[in-house]
Amino acid sequence: LGCVRPYAVRPIRFVFRPSLPGPFLDSFTVRNLQDVSSAVQVTVKAHAHRSASLHLSPHALDFGPLALSAAVPPPRVQHGAGGTQRLTIVNVAKGARTCSVSVAPELLLLEGGAAAPLSLRASF
Repeated sequence: LGCVRPYAVRPIRFVFRPSLPGPFLDSFTVRNLQDVSSAVQVTVKAHAHRSASLHLSPHALDFGPLALSAAVPPPRVQHGAGGTQRLTIVNVAKGARTCSVSVAPELLLLEGGAAAPLSLRASF
């Protein structure tokens, strides 16, 4: 409810904060109380998407060429040189999240199609 002076513009701010994902369609009516025949129907449409609850950084880990000999210890934390790298997981949801780490089987193939042995350890 409000007054609009003659020849004036009255902006009205609407904030939409959906609580559930999915399509939303509703409408409301704006009426001139002094002339009810000049009512205008306004349609509100939206499609709310569920936002991601986890953010990862970085999106890729590059260990570079690695020596397979047990006699050569891998260097300490150094990007692209093997050894240890960090993956940061940020939970932006209200509740706790349980995470698991797995490797896609197609990433474990050597040239010629042989399976590569993998030692992956993640701790968090």
